[in-house]
Amino acid sequence: MVIQDFKPPTRSGVMLAHPATEATETTVNTHDLPKVKSLQEEVEDLKSQLQAAVEDKATAGARVADLQGQLQERQQKQNTLQEGLRNLEGDDKELVDFVGNVTTKMTLTNKCIVGGVVAQLRSRKWPDLASYIEKALDKMKGRMKGRMKGRNERRDTKQDDRQDYQRGHLQTYSWRQRFPV
Repeated sequence: MVIQDFKPPTRSGVMLAHPATEATETTVNTHDLPKVKSLQEEVEDLKSQLQAAVEDKATAGARVADLQGQLQERQQKQNTLQEGLRNLEGDDKELVDFVGNVTTKMTLTNKCIVGGVVAQLRSRKWPDLASYIEKALDKMKGRMKGRMKGRNERRDTKQDDRQDYQRGHLQTYSWRQRFPV
């Protein structure tokens, strides 16, 4: 017997779904559409935030690795310098200690002495120590120059104001303050 024109069972003209697919299908009422859309937008927003966080984490990891590499390089340089200091012999050790004491109080005489010590260290094949001392000396020079520059500029403007007042000009600011160079 051959069955022709087989039709699945229906209930009031609507085809029934298979029980396995019935559980996965959901019906959405038309009044719930704005809620569903807003939830989908929130999900998309959260996904984009997650993606941005993952990218930020990757860039932060790369930055941390770079900083660790720089830290290791600095540590290696410091270890080399400390090893050089440990290997110094009598006169050289006294020179370095002397430079440490002299650079704390920077005067013209001390600058000349430190320059001589740097030359001695270079001639004794210690260029790393010499460059280290020169850098410390440059920092001290920069600090001293900055302090004196500020004092001199203030003194100049006070003198200009006094001269203007003595000449009968009743201005409160000097021409330098009005027209900075």
